[in-house]
Amino acid sequence: MKAILLISSGIDSVVAGHLMRKQGIELIGLHFPMGDNRKLEKAVKLMKLIKLKGLYAADITAYHDQITIRCNRRYQCILCKRMMARAAEALASEHGCSFIVTGGNLGQVASQTLHNIILEDMAVSIPVIRPLLCFDKVETIAIARSIGSYKISIGSESGCPYLPGNPATKAAPEIIRKEEEKLDIGRQLTRIMNSVRRVDDN
Repeated sequence: MKAILLISSGIDSVVAGHLMRKQGIELIGLHFPMGDNRKLEKAVKLMKLIKLKGLYAADITAYHDQITIRCNRRYQCILCKRMMARAAEALASEHGCSFIVTGGNLGQVASQTLHNIILEDMAVSIPVIRPLLCFDKVETIAIARSIGSYKISIGSESGCPYLPGNPATKAAPEIIRKEEEKLDIGRQLTRIMNSVRRVDDN
């Protein structure tokens, strides 16, 4: 069985991937560098550590710019994650993958509430699996240390340049629908998928 792993350069997603690999799941990574080469370099190191079958990068910055111009910034994280899920679903279709894996954790940051997680999953028609859903950070860090990913993940890098100061924690589906109507989602997804490139050495 194969899945797409949404892998960042941080601690959580590589641990989520490790847990799925222990279950025998073949994973293909999808990374959104956000203009920081250090993040991409770390993602490549992490994907090799947990033996992903490939790593692809996609440019989502133009979409974020449109959100900043056209939408209520409080919904930036939700709109971002919904688009990332759509891109992962499209890549999954190309590679015969059955589901998406993320490092999402319930309530670990302000935007990761149950309401928002449900909204994110509503953007796609394939399952989204979150192995770390109910883990606390201490548990996740312990696994990261044990597999050797922790020191890679904590290296210095810039944060997300689009992070809103007051992210919505309980967005309503109709609000997100209206926000996405301002963005031409189909065109944005096509642009993102046209930017996809393989970035590992395999």
